[in-house]
Amino acid sequence: MKLLRTIRYIFNYLPQALRLSPIIIGAVIAAEGVQHIVEWHLGMYQSQADFRANQSNNIRLAFGIVKAMSVVMACYFVPKKLSSAFGPPPKFGSFNKDMVRKLWDPRGESHGLVAMLICAAPLIAVHYKLSELAMGHDGAIVLLVLDSVLIGLLALIMGTSVWAGDAVDANLAETLNP
Repeated sequence: MKLLRTIRYIFNYLPQALRLSPIIIGAVIAAEGVQHIVEWHLGMYQSQADFRANQSNNIRLAFGIVKAMSVVMACYFVPKKLSSAFGPPPKFGSFNKDMVRKLWDPRGESHGLVAMLICAAPLIAVHYKLSELAMGHDGAIVLLVLDSVLIGLLALIMGTSVWAGDAVDANLAETLNP
């Protein structure tokens, strides 16, 4: 089943993806960390009420957009690096030209996107739980640092998923050995 193979590829190739893309993953971690610093200075981690009161703060939202853009960039650069190292899936042609189609084309097979969602969902749940736990907690800074690293891992998994779905479609199983 392609979905299970794709999930296996995602986890098998995470170390290679990190080795090939440390700067982009570091940028994601930094962007999340800076957003937490902004939230901290706004007093958002004092209580649920303070968090809700500052949730729509324009400065916070701007840093949230930067963080989201860094994750999107990881979904571009991580698979591009993997394609360069392990070969782009031949049936899809140029990676750059096909990036949007690979993520969103409903006519193509969606096992890469579904695998991404399956692998990302637990991390997203932990992300929100860490933020919730940080509110009013003595170890809030540690929890927020862990959360920043978690978002880096999330971006790494998402980027690797884009490549893994295509690698499975291209039947590279015989040539790829993580």
